[in-house]
Amino acid sequence: MKCPACQAENRVGAKFCARCGHGLPEAPAPLPEPAVTEPAAATPPVEEAEPAAPMPEEAVESAAVAEAGEEAPQAAEAAATPTEAAPAPVAEPAAPAAEPSPDAPATDAPAAAAPAAAAPAAAAALACAANLAAGALLADRYEIIGPVEGEPCRYRAFDLRRCPQCGYAKNEPRSEFCAECGATWTEPVQVIIHEQKATAEPAPADQFLAGGYVYTVTVEPSSATQGAASSLSGLQLTWGQKTDVGKQREVNEDSVDVRVYTPHAGPVLGSFIVADGVGGQDHGEVASQTAVQVIWQQVRERIWGPEMAGEPVPTSKALAILAEAVQAANETVYKLRTAQASEMGTTVSMALLRDNLAIIANVGDSRTYLWSAGGLKRLTTDHSVVETLVAAGRITRAQVYSHPQRNLIYRSLGDRSKVEVDTFTQALAPGDRLLLCSDGLWEMARDEGIEEVLLSEANPQRACDQLVEMANLAGGDDNITVIIVQVA
Repeated sequence: MKCPACQAENRVGAKFCARCGHGLPEAPAPLPEPAVTEPAAATPPVEEAEPAAPMPEEAVESAAVAEAGEEAPQAAEAAATPTEAAPAPVAEPAAPAAEPSPDAPATDAPAAAAPAAAAPAAAAALACAANLAAGALLADRYEIIGPVEGEPCRYRAFDLRRCPQCGYAKNEPRSEFCAECGATWTEPVQVIIHEQKATAEPAPADQFLAGGYVYTVTVEPSSATQGAASSLSGLQLTWGQKTDVGKQREVNEDSVDVRVYTPHAGPVLGSFIVADGVGGQDHGEVASQTAVQVIWQQVRERIWGPEMAGEPVPTSKALAILAEAVQAANETVYKLRTAQASEMGTTVSMALLRDNLAIIANVGDSRTYLWSAGGLKRLTTDHSVVETLVAAGRITRAQVYSHPQRNLIYRSLGDRSKVEVDTFTQALAPGDRLLLCSDGLWEMARDEGIEEVLLSEANPQRACDQLVEMANLAGGDDNITVIIVQVA
């Protein structure tokens, strides 16, 4: 699947680009991964002395294990060590045939197998004869850090494919962004690998086979997070997101972007953006996708990077950067609009979270709400005709939803070469939730419907799903996008 932003090729079904982190369009679910090792079940290659049993499809969850050349990394690394001759018992091809019968009498096993039962120490020496060196790469996924002190046959390694945020294990090696959740990761998940000479097929999902050895993988509990980002302050972020075309439109012109950085020490960072493209046949989806991409690039270079390098960006400067990022997005969309003589444009509402502080930027009528102990509160001001009429006392808030000019906005990205950006900060406390959405949600579900769902559903993702369903049940007149971020 080609990324619409950087044109990089990604796997089918990826939700985010592994190179630039841009959201990818929805695609049919990927086909089941080819069981490359299945045909070899009956007659394993003699030169590799691998077991005859087929490798389970679940092994290590990764497609890399299913590649035909999985023994290459092991062979390349072993060549660099003085112990290459250690796996000398090449005469073991017969062992796999005897080992699948663990209940068989000792006299039925090959002569080489008997000492293993009688002399555990000798068997242990053979079990980890590969002596993996630091930097060795297994199955195009696990990079050896070094041996575990005092524990023979065990190594610490980096899992180059597993997302430290959501645990998704089919990313491309050393990806900067998770293809499943879009999270940014700077350090791979650490795992413990137990090396053992292959005498039977690898059965559990946490095992894989390479170069005649079975490797058992255990994720270190301290190195991965699941669904929540923690920091020194003790705060955690959980979030959900959903976008839907609605019931009346053929194209989804909304764009949504979520990034979370979860360091082992220092502040948690989160970037959450909703953009609602306008223009219909003039490709509003291009405007919204372009705006999201430009804003993220600016934030990544000027805030994200320095923060990750241990150089905190003052809040006052971050406010200015967000305004400038939105302005840069406006200029880019304006140039596209002018070049194509179109009417494309987009709204944007975004929140940059740094632990318990949200820095918010807004243009148009996409909204950011705060849900707290005091109830639901809208933080942003719509740049729309009806909002102006409400402020002037000419119509009531309830009349907004039926007013004939309710969809007219007077400020958006791409309309003019310059745009005024609303920016402000909002302190957050444990239990607070931020909700960002396009007008396709708040016009259909309304504030009371949003509040009802937030009251009844604590899980951010399920709350997003319920809100989109509510908006569609109410008519689904427009595209619907929502992000919910919870501080705990």
